[in-house]
Amino acid sequence: MVATDYAVACDPARGRSANPEHAANGLMWGLDNWIYSANHTVRFRNTAGEWQREPTIKRGQWGISMDNLGRIYYNSNSDMLRADLVPSEYLQRNPFNSRRSGTAIRIAKTQETWPGRLNLGVNRGYRKGTLRADGPLEGRLSRFTGACGPVVYRGDNFPAAYHGNSFICEPTGNFIRRNKHTEANGTVVAENAEDGTEWMSSSDERFRPVNLYNGPSGGLYIVDMYRGLVQHRIYLTSYLRHQTESRGLEKDIDNGRIYRVVHKGARKSPKDLAKANGKQLVAALSSDNGWTRSTAQRLLVESTEDVNADLAKLATGGTHALGRVHALWALEGRAAVSPAVVLDALADGNRDVRMTAARLAEPWLKVPGNDAIVDQLVLNTGTDDLTELRQMVLSLGAHGNILTHMGIRSALYNHADKPYILDAALSGLAGNELEFLELLLAERRWRTAENRANVIESLADCIFREGRPTRVGKLIYSTYGRRIQPWQRLAILRGVARNTSKGKPVYFDEKPKMLTVLQKSKNADEAKLAKSIDKLFLWSGKPGVKPLPPLRPLTDTEQAQFTLGKQLYTFTCATCHQGHGRGQAGVAPPLVDSDWVLKSDERLVRIVLQGVAGPITVNGQKHDLEMPALVGFNDDQVASILTYIRREWDHRGEPVKTSTVKAIRAATADRVDPWTEPELLKLK
Repeated sequence: MVATDYAVACDPARGRSANPEHAANGLMWGLDNWIYSANHTVRFRNTAGEWQREPTIKRGQWGISMDNLGRIYYNSNSDMLRADLVPSEYLQRNPFNSRRSGTAIRIAKTQETWPGRLNLGVNRGYRKGTLRADGPLEGRLSRFTGACGPVVYRGDNFPAAYHGNSFICEPTGNFIRRNKHTEANGTVVAENAEDGTEWMSSSDERFRPVNLYNGPSGGLYIVDMYRGLVQHRIYLTSYLRHQTESRGLEKDIDNGRIYRVVHKGARKSPKDLAKANGKQLVAALSSDNGWTRSTAQRLLVESTEDVNADLAKLATGGTHALGRVHALWALEGRAAVSPAVVLDALADGNRDVRMTAARLAEPWLKVPGNDAIVDQLVLNTGTDDLTELRQMVLSLGAHGNILTHMGIRSALYNHADKPYILDAALSGLAGNELEFLELLLAERRWRTAENRANVIESLADCIFREGRPTRVGKLIYSTYGRRIQPWQRLAILRGVARNTSKGKPVYFDEKPKMLTVLQKSKNADEAKLAKSIDKLFLWSGKPGVKPLPPLRPLTDTEQAQFTLGKQLYTFTCATCHQGHGRGQAGVAPPLVDSDWVLKSDERLVRIVLQGVAGPITVNGQKHDLEMPALVGFNDDQVASILTYIRREWDHRGEPVKTSTVKAIRAATADRVDPWTEPELLKLK
C-alpha cells in the first residue's frame, strides 16, 4: 500500500516550504495490531493481506511510543509528554459528546529542565524565560523547547527501577530526560527521576538526541543527529542564525551516530526471531523483553503457520501475564479470537489481561449466545481499580442494551467523579442518551445523588446537541416527570444551557409547552435557566425569528485567494490546527468559531506575522501554548490563508486583503517577540 498523504509536509517537491518538523513519523506497531504515527491522523493495519486505514487523532510532533498496556505516549516541542489513557477510537464514537477527555493527557506536570551546559544556541534564546537568567545554571535552558523522540522503557537489561520509565530527547538542551511513572486513581504522572539534573547530559553542543528505541538485547538505542544546527529554516530566528554563524555550527553535518546503552554486567544476547518457527514465536511472547514480545506478536500476525491452538493455550494458561496479553492480541491479529478464550481471560487474575479481554469481547457482545461475556463484563465493573473500571465501561458501550446500561449506571453512581469515567460512559451512548437518562431518573438511588448532577447535565447536553426536535422535546418534558427531583430538573436545564453560546437552535412547529412552564416557574433558578435557553428553541411565529442574511459571495479574486489559502493551510497550519480547524490538545487551539479568527484584522494578521505566546483564551478555554510566526510567506499568501479560515467551517467572515497584510507588516517590521493576549486585545 502507498499512503499518498503520509509525510507530505517534507516532500522535496514542495521546495522551500518542505517542513520535516511537521511531517508524519514514527510508524509504531501498537499492541492492538494497528500502526500508529506521530503527527498524522490515520492509522494502518494489514488483515489477511489487505491494508486498512482509519482516521485517528493527531499525536504530538516527533516520536511515539507505548507502554506494556498499549497506552500511547507522545509530545510536542514545548510539551514534554502526553499519553492516551483511553484508546482514542472510543472517544470518537459519540459525536454529541462535547467533552471527550482521556487522550492527549499531560502527564508531565512540569517542563523545567536541568541541562549540563550553556545553551545559547536555542532558537528563541533571546526571549525572557527561555534561558535561566541567574544562579549556577545561568544561560542554560529553563524549560523544554525541543522535546521529541519519547520512549517508554520495556526492556529487561536495565535495573527494575527503570522499567516503565519514559525517556525524552531534548536536542536543543543537549540532554535526555528520564521520568519515573506513577499510576494511581486512574491516571499516570511522570516526574523527573533525577533530582535537579538529567539522566544523560552532554557538554558537547553538537550532541542532538532526536529519537529513542527499545532494543533487541533489552538496552536503549539513542539516535544522535550530532550537528550544530537542528532548526528548520522556516522557523529560524535572526538570533539563532547569528549564534550559528558566529561559532560555525552550520558546518560538519555528516557525523550523526547511534548509541546503544546497556547496564554494565547485564548484557544479554537478543533472540534471532527472524528464523524462529511458530512455536518458538509463541514462546517468545512470554519474554521479559518488550521488544521481543512485540516483535514476536507482529511476526505471528504476519505468519500463516497454524499456531492458533498454541496461542489460545498461552492466552488462558500461560504463567507470564504479559505473555497472555500478547497472545490475546496475536489471536486478534490473526482473526482467531473465540468467545471461550475471551470469557476465560475476562476472569483472569491479572488486571491487564482482563482489560485486554474486554476490548476483544466487544465484537461478540451482540452475537446471540454470548450472554455470559456480557455478565462477566458487568461483574468486572465492581473493581476498585479505576483504570480497569474505565475499560469495562468503554467495552460495555459497544453493546447498548438494558443490562449493560445497568452496569454503566452503577459505575457512574459510584465513580462519575473519577478521571474519565463519565466520558467513557458517554462515548458508548451515542443516540441513546435520552433512553439512558430516563432509566437513570427512574432509579430510586439517583433521587438523592445530587453529587452526580454532572452526569445528568452531560446527558442533557448530548441530547440537545443531537438536534432532533422530538427528542429535545421529550427531554424538556421530562423535567416535570412524576418522580423528578428539583436538582435533577436544574441539571437538565444546565446541560441544555451549555449550548447557549455556540449551540445551534432546534426548530419546532410550535413553542414547547413545558418550556413556558419552566420559564414561569416559582423557582428562581429554574426560571432563569429556562429563559436563558429560550434562544435555542425556535418555532414558527416566534417574535424576532428571522432567517440568516444571505452570505455575500466571494468575488473571483477572493475565491482565488480562498483556493490558494486552502492549499497553503493544508500543508502548513493543518499540521497543528488540523484540517477540521478544531486544533488538538497540547499543540494548537481551535480556529472554528474563534473570535481571534473572525473579528479583528489587526489582531489576526499580527498573530500570523510575529506569532503569539500563551496563555491565550480561545472559545472560553485557556491555552498555554506558543504559535511561531509563519516565516517565508508573502503578503498575498498570508491574506489567502486568513481568507480561507474566515470562510471555511461554516464561517461567514470577511476576506482579508493583501493590502491589509502589507500595511501591518510594514507597521510591525521591528517586532521580534511574539504577541501576547493583553497586547492584542488593545487593538481593534
